[in-house]
Amino acid sequence: MSGYFADENIPLDAVKMLRMEDVDVISAIESFRGADDQIILLESIKAKRILITFDKDFGDYVYYQKTATPYGIILLRFKPKTAIDVYKIISGLLRGQFDFEGHFSIVTEKKIRMIPLEKQEVAD
Repeated sequence: MSGYFADENIPLDAVKMLRMEDVDVISAIESFRGADDQIILLESIKAKRILITFDKDFGDYVYYQKTATPYGIILLRFKPKTAIDVYKIISGLLRGQFDFEGHFSIVTEKKIRMIPLEKQEVAD
C-alpha cells in the first residue's frame, strides 16, 4: 500500500479522518504550508508518495514542463461542500481496487481516468 501526500487544498480535517482509517498521509498544510507547487511535487516524489490535489497545474508540471515524474497523482475534479465530502471521496477511492502508483488519475464525480506516467528525470 502506498503512502499519500495531501496538497494544501485538501482540508486538514479530511486528512485527519483518513488517518483515523490508518491511511498513511502527509499534509502539505502541516509540513509545507505556503510552499510552491513544484516544491510540493518534488517533496512527494522524494517521499515516494502519491500526491492528492485539486490543483490541475500539476498536470502542466508533469506533461508540459516535464519537471519530474511523480510517484502518482490523484487530481480531484469536483466541488466538495465540506471536508467530510472530500474525506468520503478520497476514502472510497483508496478502498477501491485502483493502482494509483505510476498514474496521473483524474477523478470526477462520475468517473476515474488513469493515465500512465512516462519517466522523466528530476530537473536540476
